Amino acid sequence: MKKLFALSLSVVLSVMFTSAVYAAEFPEESVPIGTSDEAVRITENIIGGILDEVYDGLGYGAASGRANTLIRQAVESDETNGYGYAELSAISQNSIRTIIDIMQRPNVYQTAETMLRPLLSEQIAAIKNGKDYSETVLEAYIVIYPEFFSVSQMFTDQCYWETITVDPAILATARKILRDAK
Repeated sequence: MKKLFALSLSVVLSVMFTSAVYAAEFPEESVPIGTSDEAVRITENIIGGILDEVYDGLGYGAASGRANTLIRQAVESDETNGYGYAELSAISQNSIRTIIDIMQRPNVYQTAETMLRPLLSEQIAAIKNGKDYSETVLEAYIVIYPEFFSVSQMFTDQCYWETITVDPAILATARKILRDAK
């Protein structure tokens, strides 16, 4: 009986420790441009439980602090496949912030998607034809906010920039639409 219990316990524990941890849905649109898929998956495995708690109502400050602690511990334990704290932390902070924003303003994201699909039709077609995602996202930003992302403004001193309000929901939704088009 003891052998059967020990065998059962070891099988259960080995399955628990070898299986990947996938928790709440990770908002792909929150991923910083140029980030590797591997870095995203590593971050997702580290903070998956925290994302569950964010979906259940955990606030940004608490979630951010817990995520940073877990990422720091994983980096110190060399469990991040060479990815550093700064990159993984940026991925986690963006995901937490995006989830909270989507939960607080779902109608803004729905309206943005309806507005952006026709506006970004050329970029969507370009992605489907194999154009680089990062380059296409930057083109989409210029289409959405031409006065902010204009070339002439980029080459002037920042104190002379025309400052406009840029809604992160619009930019995140544009990234989501272009990711879905891949």
